[in-house]
Amino acid sequence: MQQLQRVAASFRDPGGFVFRQDGVVYRCINNVYAEDYAHLMSSGLYAKLADEGLMITHEEQNDHTLFSGMDGAHKILKPVQIPFISYPYEWCFGQLKDAALVTLKVAKSALDFDMVLKDAANRNVQFVNGKAQHIDTLSFERYSEGSPWLAYRQFCEHFLVPLTLMSNVDVRCNSWLMSFPDGFPLDLGAKILNLRQVFNPWLAIHIYMHAKLQSSTPEQKVKSAARKMSKREVQSLIESLEQAVSSSNFAIKQSTWSDYYTTNTYSETATKSKQRIVGDFVRKCQPKIVWDLGANDGGYARTANPDKTFFVSIEQDPVCVEQNYRQCAKNGETYILPLVGNISHPSPGLGWDNVEFDSLISRGPADCVLALGLIHHLVISNCAKLEQVSSLFKKIGKHVIVEFIPNDDQQVQRMLSNRWLRDNPYSYTQEQFENIFQNEFKILAAETIEDSQRRLYLLQGKC
Repeated sequence: MQQLQRVAASFRDPGGFVFRQDGVVYRCINNVYAEDYAHLMSSGLYAKLADEGLMITHEEQNDHTLFSGMDGAHKILKPVQIPFISYPYEWCFGQLKDAALVTLKVAKSALDFDMVLKDAANRNVQFVNGKAQHIDTLSFERYSEGSPWLAYRQFCEHFLVPLTLMSNVDVRCNSWLMSFPDGFPLDLGAKILNLRQVFNPWLAIHIYMHAKLQSSTPEQKVKSAARKMSKREVQSLIESLEQAVSSSNFAIKQSTWSDYYTTNTYSETATKSKQRIVGDFVRKCQPKIVWDLGANDGGYARTANPDKTFFVSIEQDPVCVEQNYRQCAKNGETYILPLVGNISHPSPGLGWDNVEFDSLISRGPADCVLALGLIHHLVISNCAKLEQVSSLFKKIGKHVIVEFIPNDDQQVQRMLSNRWLRDNPYSYTQEQFENIFQNEFKILAAETIEDSQRRLYLLQGKC
């Protein structure tokens, strides 16, 4: 049996922590949280949340070897295993909105069972089987009559402010959560948003007035914190937040890559050929998880995925990711996780010691990585050498499906024409590509796309 490995992000709550053993994720419930956990389970709250798909399920473990060396452990839980952990700054507008609504539904349900959601952090939500679900069993405590909702400010900073910025300023504002992983500051959000331009009674209360209160004197803050709130008032507060979140919207508009599939140079024959080859290559890998880099709206997760393998569809254009997410919801495609990301600037490690939020690369390697229509962007737009691209792919994928695009390809020529350098140092040949990638990979298969000069390779990383 492997040694217990505590999850770096799980250190803030004295009630317990998350750890891994033999590749399986567990949660330890400490004695200090025993009474609250007992009420969560016996009151019916856990059963209600689980039945409604608002919270992941777990099984209590009787294996006493798991308790070895754990002083103060009360229970060990084995939650549903999540295939890929994502973070709020990687979500599109619709994902953050759904995560916010799930958090508020959980908070409302908790009050019905004399409990309160004490932690409304956006990191406590993950997307499991296509749905936003609450994952933190330690987020609940017994409700005390007259107490305000202490997670109110946290909810506004983790959800309401970024959603309002994405809706009214620019959908790319969600990336700012990388700089503020503990929540977007209320006062900064209020400064960016113009009350005269973005008037909404809920926003006036939960952002502008809330920010003003946070900037008040210490005496005023103490007086405000001492104010009693009935359970009904807390419920009304949560309901008004639901209205504020529900009223936020993002209208999809044309973006840089949103019309890629209608403007690319593929003929219908080439498109069908590429879908078939990619599907065959994916099946040969027999992967449990596939990362599709530069996924656009996730088309290949649908058309080249014969076994409905779990795809993490990573795309830098948030409009495309929004389109993908909405299509998944419409079609019930639970095997696709759309995310905003750029492999040339992957999500870094953040938080305490830079390990509280894992970097994208550290969440690999995936069983299979798709790099379709990507290499020319990495080499030409990002000035990366083929050796660097090969090394990066080796880190993130056990198998890689690469589309090689020659220099005389129409799209490559268009990109090269925009380079400021007169000479072309970015040219590369198929022979160069194969020679360089064979230092890191074994070529398992290669096939030319019909009606095209482009060629697809199935690569396996060397040990």
